Amino acid sequence: MIKDINGLGVNTGPTTNSTGKASKQVDSPNVEANNTAASNGQSDEVELSSQVQTLQALETKLQAVPDVNIARVETIKKALEEGSFNIDDLVLADKLINSDALLGE
Repeated sequence: MIKDINGLGVNTGPTTNSTGKASKQVDSPNVEANNTAASNGQSDEVELSSQVQTLQALETKLQAVPDVNIARVETIKKALEEGSFNIDDLVLADKLINSDALLGE
């Protein structure tokens, strides 16, 4: 359901009044004006800046990248199963401390 807060849009869905009963709203007069302008060949245009277009292209590329590096996970999994995965406790401790600093804790 679309809510029309500024009187500019159309609310085609049922709404409920203070008694909880459904009521149908009538289209605002601006709807006819908008429909008339569109039928007369007038239209609004929106141009996106080059930055927005670049961001949209990056977003599309980012969606194609998997969240997890499957090859790296398989390599670590295999090393763990074979017992050849070495964990340097000092490096791990440093990374934990740095992660707390990044979180502001």
